[in-house]
Amino acid sequence: MVAAVVVFDTRAKNAPALGYFWWPGSQHPRANNRSDERDVISGRLGPPGSIQHNSWPPDAIKMRPSILLLSQASLRRTFLSRPQLKSSSFMLQSSPIKFLYTTMSSDMSSPLIFTNTSFEIIDPSEKLEEETIPLYNPENYYPAHIGQVLVDRYQIVGKLGYGVTSTVWFGRDLQESRYVSLKICTASSRRNNEIDIYKQLDSVASKTDHVGQTLYRQLYDSFEIIAPHGTSHTCLVHQPLGLSMSQVVDLHRSRLLSTDVLKPVLRQLLVGLDFLHVADVVHTGKALSWNFVSSRYLFPARISEDWDIYEPDRIAEMVAIMGPPPKEFLKRSDVCNIFWDEDGRWKDTCPIPNITLDSLAKDIKGDDRDGFLTFLGKILRWLPEERPTAGELVYDEWLMKGLGEKNG
Repeated sequence: MVAAVVVFDTRAKNAPALGYFWWPGSQHPRANNRSDERDVISGRLGPPGSIQHNSWPPDAIKMRPSILLLSQASLRRTFLSRPQLKSSSFMLQSSPIKFLYTTMSSDMSSPLIFTNTSFEIIDPSEKLEEETIPLYNPENYYPAHIGQVLVDRYQIVGKLGYGVTSTVWFGRDLQESRYVSLKICTASSRRNNEIDIYKQLDSVASKTDHVGQTLYRQLYDSFEIIAPHGTSHTCLVHQPLGLSMSQVVDLHRSRLLSTDVLKPVLRQLLVGLDFLHVADVVHTGKALSWNFVSSRYLFPARISEDWDIYEPDRIAEMVAIMGPPPKEFLKRSDVCNIFWDEDGRWKDTCPIPNITLDSLAKDIKGDDRDGFLTFLGKILRWLPEERPTAGELVYDEWLMKGLGEKNG
C-alpha cells in the first residue's frame, strides 16, 4: 500500500499527476514495485475521486487526496500544514518543479475545461492582489483569466504572482506538452530589458562551453497580446521554477540547512553567477547563504518610509562585523565624512553594537564552522577589489572540501 498525496494538474477527468509525496512509515513505491510509481506519475490511478480513502493513513483523510496546484505558494502551504511531511520524507529534487513538469502525461494538446461554479463571489469593492498596489490602474493590466488560451498555444491554469509591472501565471504549452510560467507585462512596461538580457545570455552561451549556461532560467518564447480595451502587452514564456531556497529552508523544522545541502547549492549559485559575469550581465538577486545556515538574519530588518542605505545603525553594524574600513575606502566617497573623521575614527553617530561574525554563527554546528566563517570573511570586505569573484569562490577550500567523496 502506498500512503501518498497525489498532486494532479486539475480535477479534470483523467488529469495527469504532477507528483506525489508519502508519509513516514509508509512504503515508498520505488522500494516495492516501480510500476506503481509509474502509475502514480503518469496519472493512471485515474481522477482524484477514484482514490479510495481506506487506502490512506487515518490522518491523511484530513488532507484531500488530490491538490489543485494553483501556485508555488499553495504547494508550499500544503507542505507546511503537515508536520509529518518532513524533508526526509519526500522526494526533493534539485529543482522541484522541474521534476514535477517532466513527469506529466505526454498528452497536453487539448485545453482543459474549468468549471465556473462553486466559487465564492467577492464583492467588487474589495481590493485584491495587484488592486492593492498604489496608483493601480486596471487598464494597465491585461485581464487574464483561468482557462484562457493565449495565441492558440498557452493555456492559463493558475496565478503565481503579481507586481507593479506584471502578473505571472502558471500555464500549459499545448504544442510542446510542458508546463510554463507566463509573465504578462503591464501596458506601461513596453520596453522590456529582460528580453534583451536573454538575447545577450543566449548569444554568449552559443560561443562558450561554460557550465553555468545551463543554470539560468530559460526564456521559451515571447509575444504581444492585445487587451479588450486596446492596450498592448508583452508576454514572456519562462521555464517554470520550483520552490525558492528560502521556501525549502521553511520546510525544515529548524529552518537550517546542513552544509551537505548548502555546499552544492552555493556551488551552483556561484557557477551561475560566474557565467552571468562572463556574459557581462549584472545579477540583481541576492545571495542568501547566511539565511541557509542561521535561523536569524545577519542584521535585524528595519524598513521605514525614509529608510536609507546610509542609515547610521546599518553602517555601525557593518563596522561591528567587518571592522573599521581602510582609509582607501574612506577616500572614495564624501558620504564617509558623515560617519568617520579624517583619521578614520567613528564619529559616534550611533553606538557600534557588540556583535561579531563569530558570535552570530552559533547556529552553525560541526567541523565546517570555521571554514564557513572564513568563506564569508572573504566576501564581507570593504574594498570591492579585495572580494573574490564568483568563479574564484567556487574553488574555495571550504566549498571544495568533501567534493566527490561518497558517504558511508
